[in-house]
Amino acid sequence: MNIAHLQKVSLQDFPDTISCIVFLAGCSFKCPACYNASILDLKEGKITEQEIFEFLEKRKGKIDGVVITGGEPLINSDILLFLEKIKEKGYKIKLDTNGSSPKLLQEILEKRIVDYVAMDIKAPREIYNKVAGVNVNIDNIEESMMLLAQFGIDYEFRTTMCPIITEQGIQKTSSSGSLNSNEFKIREMNYNDIEKIAEWISKIDKNAKFYIQPFIPMAGKLVNPELEKFTRTNDDVMRKGKEKSGKFLSRVEIRS
Repeated sequence: MNIAHLQKVSLQDFPDTISCIVFLAGCSFKCPACYNASILDLKEGKITEQEIFEFLEKRKGKIDGVVITGGEPLINSDILLFLEKIKEKGYKIKLDTNGSSPKLLQEILEKRIVDYVAMDIKAPREIYNKVAGVNVNIDNIEESMMLLAQFGIDYEFRTTMCPIITEQGIQKTSSSGSLNSNEFKIREMNYNDIEKIAEWISKIDKNAKFYIQPFIPMAGKLVNPELEKFTRTNDDVMRKGKEKSGKFLSRVEIRS
């Protein structure tokens, strides 16, 4: 298991549960707005599994849950065994995923290993690739959404209102004939995008929890530094997104 980082305590990431957070390296996406750029291409873990389990043994009675996040946890072929070992120690587990590996997600859900799943819905279907930074199999995303709705496990969908690179890699020639650096055309995600996502979710589960999250620029941490020029998502835009989502979903919240 390629473990990049351990956050020893969190009061926010796992609903109603004091937890630690285990960050796994690597991802199937390359989201330009991702703030975990430093762990996406990490080839060798900085923490061993033994260290994680020794920590969990010592923290019994002080924390109740473990959040498994990334990167994308489900790119790890041994993730199922890792989760089972955590569960054997008596901890509740929250899994964060981008939904790109529905077959493995189904196996995890069938075994009832996790207690809560948070799945990122990156964008409306038609611009998913631009926000994910790679060509995404949307059928896999939708299959994962349906699996969460079918298995009756506690879960949420969430969208971060990040800037969207609509065009990139455009090179301009200066008057001297030399090539300037690449230019990017970027727009902010808006409430109409959020409404489209809510409508998509409603076709799968009208009772799903949907969280709208702000983009927060983090200098030196984003996959694409161009996005550092943008400011935190405006509260009014998020409120408008919640309002528009309410036409399709009854459980929409802003997570700030």
